[in-house]
Amino acid sequence: MPEMLDGAAVPATSSFSYPSAPQVIDELKKTLDYFHKQGGEHVYPMPPTGHQLRELLDFCFAASLETEEGRTVAFTVTFFGDRDVAFPYRLKEPLDVSPQELARLAVALDPSRTRICVAPENTSLQIVGFIHLGEQDAFHGFRQHLFHMSIRVLGPGVMLVKYGTLLLFTYQKGRFAFYAGESGTVEPCITVTYSSKERGPK
Repeated sequence: MPEMLDGAAVPATSSFSYPSAPQVIDELKKTLDYFHKQGGEHVYPMPPTGHQLRELLDFCFAASLETEEGRTVAFTVTFFGDRDVAFPYRLKEPLDVSPQELARLAVALDPSRTRICVAPENTSLQIVGFIHLGEQDAFHGFRQHLFHMSIRVLGPGVMLVKYGTLLLFTYQKGRFAFYAGESGTVEPCITVTYSSKERGPK
């Protein structure tokens, strides 16, 4: 009987896969490019390159294993292909993305309401600002919606990838599932996991 991961059947296995395994990056990149092409820039803003996607997943995974003030961390990172976007809260001095910086910021932010904004700078990625989306329930008024690609870290080794409102990918301690394919079909997909010998974190 296969195990279940967020509603998707996942084969029982003793192998372990990192979220930035080549097979994961390839499938995610194809899916992101498909929706970007179908919806256009105004619906689905420019997604990261394959290299940028790999770096983001590596950094977020490593940060999820960090602790700050004795607590595990949770946060949401949103990718912006254009670093000149007018962020409501822009850092005067951008920070290089690292697991330590993400964990340090996470303790001061609510991951459901505030996004850590990441943008490219030459060949690297930088934290350039923050966007506060507002409360989740309508009782508190307007809540801003972003359609950029986001990575939500829920706890140690647990995260998901969304593109706008679409859930694309979930990862939980070495196991993963895709929820949207290159064809645009959005549904839980059975996946396989890959050996840790294939790829490790940077």
